[in-house]
Amino acid sequence: MIFFHTRKYMRVMYSILMTLLILTLITPAQLRADSTTEGLQAAHESCTQGVAVPPEECLALVRLYETTGGPQWTNSTGWLTFTSPIAPCDWYGVVCANGHVIELALTANRLTGAFPVMVANLPHLEQTFLSDNHLSGPIPPHICRFAGTIDIAYNALSVRNTSARGCLSRLDPDWLMSQTVAPINITPVVIEDDAVELSWKPIVYTDDAGYYEIGYATQQDGPYMVHGHTVDKRADRYRVDGLTPGTTYFFRIRTTTLPHAEHPDEIRSGHSPAMAVTQSTERILLMVYFAADNDLSPYIDSITERLRQGSQFNPNVQIVLFVDGTGVNDTKVLTIANGQMQETSVVEQYWGKSELNTADPDVLTWFLTYARETFPADRAMVSLMGHGIAMAPQVDWPTLAPIVSEESIQSESTLPPLAKSMPATPDDVTDRGFLGTVGLGQALAAATDNGTDPFDLLFFDQCFQGNLDTLYEVRNAADIFIASPNYAWLAAPYDQYIMHLAPARSTQDIAAVIVSNYQRNLDSNHPNVIFSLSRTAIEDIAVATNSLGEALQRAIQDGITTPIGQATSNSKYVDTTQCGEQNFTLGPPDELIGLGTFSRNLWQAFPANESYGVRAATEQVRVALTNVNKSVRSGSPHIAPSQFWDYDNSVTILAPLPLTSPSSVAWRSSIYTETMPLQAAWTIDTTTTVIVTEGFAYARDGSWDDFLATWYDGALTPTIGEWCHYTPPTIIEGEEVESLTLNAEQTQTSMVQLTWDASTDEALDGYWVYIKSDLEVSWTAHAILRPHRITITLEDLESATEYSFLIIAQDATGVTVARSNEAALTPP
Repeated sequence: MIFFHTRKYMRVMYSILMTLLILTLITPAQLRADSTTEGLQAAHESCTQGVAVPPEECLALVRLYETTGGPQWTNSTGWLTFTSPIAPCDWYGVVCANGHVIELALTANRLTGAFPVMVANLPHLEQTFLSDNHLSGPIPPHICRFAGTIDIAYNALSVRNTSARGCLSRLDPDWLMSQTVAPINITPVVIEDDAVELSWKPIVYTDDAGYYEIGYATQQDGPYMVHGHTVDKRADRYRVDGLTPGTTYFFRIRTTTLPHAEHPDEIRSGHSPAMAVTQSTERILLMVYFAADNDLSPYIDSITERLRQGSQFNPNVQIVLFVDGTGVNDTKVLTIANGQMQETSVVEQYWGKSELNTADPDVLTWFLTYARETFPADRAMVSLMGHGIAMAPQVDWPTLAPIVSEESIQSESTLPPLAKSMPATPDDVTDRGFLGTVGLGQALAAATDNGTDPFDLLFFDQCFQGNLDTLYEVRNAADIFIASPNYAWLAAPYDQYIMHLAPARSTQDIAAVIVSNYQRNLDSNHPNVIFSLSRTAIEDIAVATNSLGEALQRAIQDGITTPIGQATSNSKYVDTTQCGEQNFTLGPPDELIGLGTFSRNLWQAFPANESYGVRAATEQVRVALTNVNKSVRSGSPHIAPSQFWDYDNSVTILAPLPLTSPSSVAWRSSIYTETMPLQAAWTIDTTTTVIVTEGFAYARDGSWDDFLATWYDGALTPTIGEWCHYTPPTIIEGEEVESLTLNAEQTQTSMVQLTWDASTDEALDGYWVYIKSDLEVSWTAHAILRPHRITITLEDLESATEYSFLIIAQDATGVTVARSNEAALTPP
């Protein structure tokens, strides 16, 4: 609403009088703004040539005219003309004082387009009147820059940003009461074979006459046809009939407000997001295996509810959920369809008990087989939820005596199938156990008759599973796979993507929808890569990687190691430690490296005339990776907030770490062999022998294991590692290590400058800067610097915390050639 008061009235009258005066001095041709490209360019130039306000304010007004349909305004008198010495203060609706724009009065002037964010560049603006126009879309956070009042009533504006909503409540408390926007919470429900009922939440602005227009299409991108409209804006449902059974339909709604006393024109909102529904004779079966018998147990209820909500939008989908929490006798199988959920007794009936071990391959096989046999469907899709484990072979764990002080040992004194430091769940039979890579492959092979009856789609709704060994292990279990190499991306937006599981869609399209919905539900605290690929693509990548491994073996046999070490050092690793803040450049303990950047760096490191075939193999890898459909999100992850994650690879492989790495560092490489069974030492207690009974399929079929075995200096003693029991980064030293002098000096509060001697070693490739606080037990790599850098400033250190600093100089293969003293300092 516009509230006229004496101050505003005087300014308006002043503006009118000044306009009349100017009209007597200029010709009619000068009144019309020149909206041609040349005219706009001339206006931009004129703003920098002695106008009555600062250039940035003048330019903001020109951009306002450009972006809100200036040539079609009801009144654009004077705009973009600079014949007057007081321009742009003589333009219609512009009021100036003391050389600045202080007011914009463009009410009922047929402004169109998005909210004009450029007015935020008018810092002296006291009042802005933009009501009764045709502005539409979301209002950006720039609104918070406004210091004065603003009137945006009777437009089609919305707000998505929380801060923008709060600022608008201060600037114009009643703004929402008069906005023509699309309704929300739209729900399509099939009521007959040829009819759908749409329901929604009506908009706030229902006072003036108007209606909701219903559009429908058979493709999400249209074209949309208008089926009809409601009687008024208070309506909350509409019946769409005359539909063809078996066809997927997409619906969207927009709001129309008819002309009224406050607004002379009809105004329309944007369209709501399209909602899909299908009444088809075909059925899709979605099987969800949720191993939540760990720290994921609190998510069981919310995940179950999302599945239920998603099912009510798509009558073609039958969901079967297997879930197990941390309690006693809480393994359940639920069936979900049409918004209804039912708990079954099938676990007790089949197993004779109600607590199952989710780390047992037989349990997963049984569940998938039961679901398929009980609910026959045209297409079958699997979502594996829980903790991902990157790479884990089949291991025969011994039973140990209790170790009371060791948190990572099971309460039952048995080593878990996949050891991992997390709170124990002694009431649950699995108790920190995880289904390993090999066990997963066995379970899926049994459920698909060794791949002769594959699932249509297999979704790893888990961390770290986007590595070549995991994908190769299960490659025959499905036609399309979805995975990620990253950590912590549990979003589970089933309520958003189940509606898109339409029989008319291809499996590839469904995979793309799932990936996009996941990315939309994450933010910069969960940077990641999510990708989809086919079983054929997995095989092509495996073949190309074999060729690369064989070429690298030939190079090593000729003593060519430096370019391989350089390529590895410059590549992108995936940190999968989950042990607090780690350096993403390092990668271990899981030793997983982006196949894309590694092959690209190898191509650059080897000369064009090399005879080993490395360059040709990297090109083969590049071509194979083009069949991976990835979606990338960068940001600062919550497990390492001081790092910026710009990883843009998809599939990962086991990396060649420094040549002299011990088994405790390269522990995955130490058991990456086709020779089985294998006796290995456990990293927590090296006197304990663990038997690796079966290794990875790719180690048996491929050449990457042969390359890694050739790479390391001396055979690696087989070792089984555990997350969070690795101390990264391990510093590997050569026979002769140069001593460097390191000094740490406090420069400002929370800032320290490190300075050290330059290394004289000819093999120097760079300096690694390590830091450790008195609260940490291991060093963290803070930065890697080029050889010419011998100083660095560290910021944001905690006060009253003792820090230790260390400089390590390495060659291209990762071997230490120089080491400094440990310098300590406590910021005040």
